[in-house]
Amino acid sequence: MGVVAIEHDWRGSPSRMGALSGLLELNHSSSQWIGAAFPDNVAAEITASVAAHLAALALPHPEHTVIQPDLALSAIHALYIHLVLVLLILS
Repeated sequence: MGVVAIEHDWRGSPSRMGALSGLLELNHSSSQWIGAAFPDNVAAEITASVAAHLAALALPHPEHTVIQPDLALSAIHALYIHLVLVLLILS
């Protein structure tokens, strides 16, 4: 999962502030665990959303924050899953 922070200047030009990424935590005794039971895309999206919200709250002006999913990454993941299923069917 990952989160990218982008800031827009007074002209509306974007600049990258930073990025966070990590693994999906499945161990319920870990302090980083937020409830994921399986390593699937839904758990990863929810974990990334929580990380994005926490990061946004730490920004100097969180009221100007927009959080949106990375749809390009979701499309790549869906294609990967499709290819794996096709390979399993053909084998």
